[in-house]
Amino acid sequence: MALAVGDIVAVKINGLLLGQRTITTFHYFVASPGSSPSTIAALDQFNAYFAAYAFGPYATFLECVPVTWVNEFNTVQQVTPVLSVARFNVLVDPGTRGAATTANLAAVVTKGTNFGGRDQVGSWHLPGVAAADQTGGDLIAALEAKMVLFGTSTLLSLTDPVTGIVFSPGLFHRNPEAPLTSTITPLTRAVPQTTIRVMRRRTVGFGI
Repeated sequence: MALAVGDIVAVKINGLLLGQRTITTFHYFVASPGSSPSTIAALDQFNAYFAAYAFGPYATFLECVPVTWVNEFNTVQQVTPVLSVARFNVLVDPGTRGAATTANLAAVVTKGTNFGGRDQVGSWHLPGVAAADQTGGDLIAALEAKMVLFGTSTLLSLTDPVTGIVFSPGLFHRNPEAPLTSTITPLTRAVPQTTIRVMRRRTVGFGI
């Protein structure tokens, strides 16, 4: 079975920051099916492309997080209209900023769509803030500039160079009662916040 237009895919960056597991999630919908290989083959290829694309969300994410954060693996999984097995890409990439001293601080990028309503706004919590990137409770300009690049990259539709499948970014609306009927709205904005976010214990590390 192949991916079809409208199918939703979740990409998760799974890492560790000072012993704390972190998960940063992106959602895409299939805008064009390309050559339509099998779903598993398409997900494996997209996983590799997501990690390798120099101007994509993964590369720009690494430029925003501290060197004390280290990735363990990325996963790609179809989440609607069927749930596929998660496909793994094992990585050991560290962040590129300075060292963080605590795991409960995050830089935040707010994401949204062209529509109004609370369900049309979300955020990414980028795990850890290097000590050198903090000035009081705010972020320094150099990190903010990197976050702008990250935000821009999250709005890109990604065309897999091998399969030709076009994956477009969206804001995921999960239906807890019937997850396979969850929906997605095209993502149109991603705006960095200038203040540092202190994460609650129950949400530390889940940068979704």
